[in-house]
Amino acid sequence: ALIRYYLNIYIVASKIEDGENIDIAIKSLYPPIFFKYLADFKQIIRTHTSKDAIRCLKHLQQAEINYKSNPKTFDLFSLYSNMWSF
Repeated sequence: ALIRYYLNIYIVASKIEDGENIDIAIKSLYPPIFFKYLADFKQIIRTHTSKDAIRCLKHLQQAEINYKSNPKTFDLFSLYSNMWSF
């Protein structure tokens, strides 16, 4: 779910960086953002770039790889301490 969320951030941020209107960019997402979350999503989009989203996606992908490779020693908190510094 987090990967899908950050993919949506990446898609919308990329479109905005290319000059598209935020509302049109958000409407292009499938499945659409639930209307109750639109204000929060817009606020996040206004404060993060597509590069921020890519950075988070890389961390999430690495977390999934680490977990699937060795679930017994997986430490979610040590992995995420670096993720939130964007």
